[in-house]
Amino acid sequence: MRRLHLISERRHDRWQFRCRREMLRFSFSFNDYLKGRPRYVLLSILFTAVFLLSLFSFPALLIHALGYQVDYLLTVGLLVVTTFIMYFSPTPGASGISEGVFGSFFRGILSGNHLVLVTVAWRLLTIYLGMIIGLIVLQRELTKDKRT
Repeated sequence: MRRLHLISERRHDRWQFRCRREMLRFSFSFNDYLKGRPRYVLLSILFTAVFLLSLFSFPALLIHALGYQVDYLLTVGLLVVTTFIMYFSPTPGASGISEGVFGSFFRGILSGNHLVLVTVAWRLLTIYLGMIIGLIVLQRELTKDKRT
């Protein structure tokens, strides 16, 4: 961006400094993580894998509940690709992108009405339900001092 004269030299230097600083912080933190007890490092990897597998299994469960024959590995694979696309989408939080990609991937598997139902239920169960629970817990924690 600097070579194309889109940003000033000062801003370029500041961004470069911040990027290097964050990469160093990440590197030091990751080294601390790896220096932890091997048992806990392996357990963290295992629990992350279980969490992601359960997260990616929701559409298969919903599709099965609607009476469709489900190719579990295909469904999980499509959701992995959907998640990968969401990480690189230009919108904040991949809002709209994830639903569109999900719909385009699963439209050959589900009928129109069921596709909308599964898409909304998938986002509700995997994203919005956790956000609502988090907001309730946050509100209780913030008002805890006032109650005691």
